[in-house]
Amino acid sequence: MGIPATKVVLMPHPIPEIELPSESKGHYKKLFEVEGKQVLTVFGFLNSRKGYDLVLDAIKDLDDCVFLIAGGQHPNDKTGYVEQLMNKITEIKLAHRVKILGYIPESQITAVMGATDIILAPFRDMPGSGSLSLGVAYNKPIIGSDIDQMKELQSRGIGADIFRINKVGDLRDKIVSLLNNTRKQSELEQLSRSYAHEYSYRKTATRFCELYARLPKR
Repeated sequence: MGIPATKVVLMPHPIPEIELPSESKGHYKKLFEVEGKQVLTVFGFLNSRKGYDLVLDAIKDLDDCVFLIAGGQHPNDKTGYVEQLMNKITEIKLAHRVKILGYIPESQITAVMGATDIILAPFRDMPGSGSLSLGVAYNKPIIGSDIDQMKELQSRGIGADIFRINKVGDLRDKIVSLLNNTRKQSELEQLSRSYAHEYSYRKTATRFCELYARLPKR
């Protein structure tokens, strides 16, 4: 469009500053009755672009995995996707390993994240994900699809492993590989910890102030 690059500034979605869980992971898993299980979580409102159906197919033969759907139906959603998802859970006999938690009040977010081993982001598109930023804030290892936005976040330092979008087998392999590799989990957690510090709301506000200060006075 002929716009000089100096006129364009990208501000990544900021990461909230939170208090990390104070209890053990086992404590939080007990709250959700998933003791001894590997907990995979997708956070936020349910919709088709987040790829919940992919997760169901990926974990159906992973008996040690539980899927937490940490959210509910959006009030304005008229697509029928949630009903389709619940029907699929029943059809492939996963009701005992999938928990739809519904809307999560802020007071319970810490417990959900405390019980989680891996945050999944099998998104088909991502205009800007506040739910993913929570996973980063809690320093969780992430497995995300290779959409452009996710690859950009990974290049900026987010602690994410990438699978090929809509490829159930690839997602399954990434889950199994990461669950069996505690060193890789720690590396991704550290990356998310560093990213959360670098792109906190506080630092983002400072960047905005610096940007405004450089603008010509009118």
